[in-house]
Amino acid sequence: MKTLINNSKTLCISSLSKDNLPCISYSPFVWYKNKTYIYISKVAQHYKNLVDNKKISVMFIQPENEAEITFLRKRVCLNGMAEIITQESSEDIIKMFRESHGDQIMDTLTKMDFDVFEISSTKGRLVEGYGKAYDLILKEDNWEKIHVVIDKSK
Repeated sequence: MKTLINNSKTLCISSLSKDNLPCISYSPFVWYKNKTYIYISKVAQHYKNLVDNKKISVMFIQPENEAEITFLRKRVCLNGMAEIITQESSEDIIKMFRESHGDQIMDTLTKMDFDVFEISSTKGRLVEGYGKAYDLILKEDNWEKIHVVIDKSK
């Protein structure tokens, strides 16, 4: 799980409008202390969605060119709640975005209409291949993996 997240610079976002219409997009992110931080523009649909409905699902997924079989791409999906964090609170996070994504893009974005959202997740799913699916539960700052087993007799 950590390797996949640490080797990624972007993630997929699934949000819901106030009318519960789904929207999928992607965003650059940083991961810090088991929380996901995304930096998104106020003109983005998912920005408005997250202001109206804080529920979010994010997915970190193995690049297609790294997967032996595209059906078996490793992925981590986390469900959580998103909150805009204040400019003062986001200074350290912006510094992490600079380290991960570069000064040039961050110099541009920090002059625009972007805000940092903090995503707090406590549950999710890790898929590592056939028969290798795990429910994830955050307990005391550690992600516990519980193997998902399907009863094939039903």
